[in-house]
Amino acid sequence: MITFLGCVLSYPTLYFWVSSPETIHGLDEDERRLLLRRAAVPGVDLAGGYRFSVEAESGRLTERGQENLMTMLAAVLRARIKGIGIMEAVVRAEDENRLLVEVPANVDTMLVRHLLEHSGAFSYHLFKEGTEVQKLRERIDAGLQNRHAADTLAVPGSQAETLSGYLASLTTGTGIEDIVVAETSVSKVQALLADTTVLRTVRAFNLANPPSGIFVWASAPVEQNGIAYRPLYFVNQEADLPGQPILSATVTELAAESPFADRARYGIRITLSEENRADLANVSSANVGDRLAILMNRQAHMTMPIQGRISDGRTEMPGGKTLDEARHLAVALETGLLPGRIQVSAATPLTAEASGVSGLIVWAAAVAAAGIVLVAVYRSAGLVAGFGFVYQMLMAIAVLRLWNIAGFLPLITLSTLAGLGLSFVLTTGMHAMLLDRIKTLSNDTMSAKTTITDAMESVRPVTLWLHGILACIALVFVAAGTGVLSNVGIGLFSGVSASLITLSIPTRLLLISAITRQYLAR
Repeated sequence: MITFLGCVLSYPTLYFWVSSPETIHGLDEDERRLLLRRAAVPGVDLAGGYRFSVEAESGRLTERGQENLMTMLAAVLRARIKGIGIMEAVVRAEDENRLLVEVPANVDTMLVRHLLEHSGAFSYHLFKEGTEVQKLRERIDAGLQNRHAADTLAVPGSQAETLSGYLASLTTGTGIEDIVVAETSVSKVQALLADTTVLRTVRAFNLANPPSGIFVWASAPVEQNGIAYRPLYFVNQEADLPGQPILSATVTELAAESPFADRARYGIRITLSEENRADLANVSSANVGDRLAILMNRQAHMTMPIQGRISDGRTEMPGGKTLDEARHLAVALETGLLPGRIQVSAATPLTAEASGVSGLIVWAAAVAAAGIVLVAVYRSAGLVAGFGFVYQMLMAIAVLRLWNIAGFLPLITLSTLAGLGLSFVLTTGMHAMLLDRIKTLSNDTMSAKTTITDAMESVRPVTLWLHGILACIALVFVAAGTGVLSNVGIGLFSGVSASLITLSIPTRLLLISAITRQYLAR
């Protein structure tokens, strides 16, 4: 049963490694992404990957301030990369205001780029009163019409372009009637909102109707009768409540009755800090019946009617149509704010390092050499140990898949190979100890099965002690380490777990069936 489960878990990795690059790239895009997410693929040093250039807008900072800014930015980016499961992230400085981020080839570069450039900020904004917003739109239209009438270059008899001409009313999935713009007209409305006449009108309106408001677009369109529309809101310009800091951002699967089910399959449950929790309770209790928007990246990520006091500090928002989208957004929020504005370049391919390829060859040669030595010394019993190496590799790959299921992204890097190599040293030593013990205990009066059972019982305390100590060390590396140390820990834990399974099951059974009592008596 364990062997069957190990084969199932290790299949994605084995399929990836035995398939040609043409086969992998020939898969359907969704199938390829699923395979890359499930398999333990080679890291940047063995198979290349992608590089992003992250440039910080430092403004007029002093040299010391610039250094602190880049140090904080690098720390946040490393936390985000590790948060999505990449244990050996490369984040290094290129110059005084630019960082380079290197990721393996199995990531979704678009999602990673969004993760890196996300400000990490979100805030709660109350909607402006509907009647006031209607008056504002009327003033904007009047201003545009007056300018058109005064324009001597305007075509005689032509109609002025107005904001209301592009607006429509649409009942969205939340059951609320929103002002929307056809997706094909969004760019035209954006240009209108940036017009100097409109900006002056909005400024004058805000002075007469505090607090100031601002137009914001919904982050996602809504669809009706096959036509995509983008909601346009007018909310308080200043945040009524900042979202950060938060206690946690947890990914959940949205229920069918969720108001966000039409635009996302997964949601994110935000739990605010103690201070912000009290502020949200006060804001919600004072504005029952009003509407609240959560803004991220200058867009309304979601809106919700305030039906009562929100005392638990929890808000559920749409996370995305895929689990990866939701996880990336949750990590961006949970790792905190970027220390400033940044610009992230598109991903550029990276080639593998020559040392990585040679390291893989050296590691494989070392394992093969250990098997040859065991065969030379112990003959047929050494063959059993050699098969144990193959079985251990299969089980190690299966354990790596379990790391993947747990939310990590195990990569086959030089540091992972180092951890696996240490576990193979342990396996080699334990097999040698076991075979020597079998020779010592063998005699004409004992059956092969009894001899092997007694030998395994005699070495069991040492086996459990060594494997337990190394497994604990590996977990400490994973929990407390970063980068290379974490990948060493993942490789070591996977190899040690596989070693214990190998010694307990196939080694014992094969020795009993393959070794004759005459050989054991030598």
